[in-house]
Amino acid sequence: MSPVWVPLLPDNVIGRFTSIGNLADSSTYYRLFTWKGAFKMLKDYYPGGIGVGDSAFAQIYPLYSYVGTEATVHSHNLYLEIVVELGVMGLLVFAIIAFMIIQRGFGCIKYNSNDKFTIGSMSAAMSGLVAAFVHGMFDHIWYNYRVFFMFWVVAAILCAFANVYPKKRTEMVLDRDVNKEASLDIIFGDAN
Repeated sequence: MSPVWVPLLPDNVIGRFTSIGNLADSSTYYRLFTWKGAFKMLKDYYPGGIGVGDSAFAQIYPLYSYVGTEATVHSHNLYLEIVVELGVMGLLVFAIIAFMIIQRGFGCIKYNSNDKFTIGSMSAAMSGLVAAFVHGMFDHIWYNYRVFFMFWVVAAILCAFANVYPKKRTEMVLDRDVNKEASLDIIFGDAN
């Protein structure tokens, strides 16, 4: 966002941005102590997690929570929530899948570097996923099932688009097959 627009923002938006990192802010304080409680919980549950869902978190978290955060229904961090619910292996599987999706997008852009539609589409999808990854560091974005669903829809569209649009790779394979047939014709003669 351009600094030119800052004076035009409402005071509550500017106040929210300036409160980031301020421990006196109740939202920051609440998140920090929720994270600390979730890390305490991980000491006992890191191998396999506590199970998926708000009810599992609501039952176990109060035993590890700090004063004032007992009623928290999730950890306010996507990655912490994944490891709390599914354990270390769940987080590792998620990291591998996320890496493969982003790698797939960059590969499609690389192979279609002259196609503006492909570059724009893949860049938009990857930007959405990266934005979700960054936002996930500060909140459990999948708490809302619609956001969870849209995240995976965008990931699926990105992967499907990468499968349908590998133009240069397909052209290279076709060129190689045509050259192979031509070289075989030279060696064995034309069958016609």
